[in-house]
Amino acid sequence: MVLTKGRIAASGTPSSLGGRDMGKVAISFTMPEGIAVADLPVTPSCLEGLRVEIDTDCELEVLSRLTHWALEEKVSLAGLCVMRQTLEDVYLRLTHEALTSKDEVHS
Repeated sequence: MVLTKGRIAASGTPSSLGGRDMGKVAISFTMPEGIAVADLPVTPSCLEGLRVEIDTDCELEVLSRLTHWALEEKVSLAGLCVMRQTLEDVYLRLTHEALTSKDEVHS
């Protein structure tokens, strides 16, 4: 349960709190040598140096496309990682939303 200003902002198990179990995921990996970003089967959301990040609601579809492509091209997706929002991310979002909506009501 997350409380903000004495009110319940959200409740649930740690894995489902704030939609953690169904929200966006960030898929990240290091670009394979000799491969251009345009060659990837999906469009990255962010590119920092050789590190690629793809934000998606459809993690199975995106992971399937990425892994099939990598296997066909015989390239490695070094450091492949799939991450959901942390509990801290959810807490900060929920408390910020509660504070923002309360400020809008009083404006």
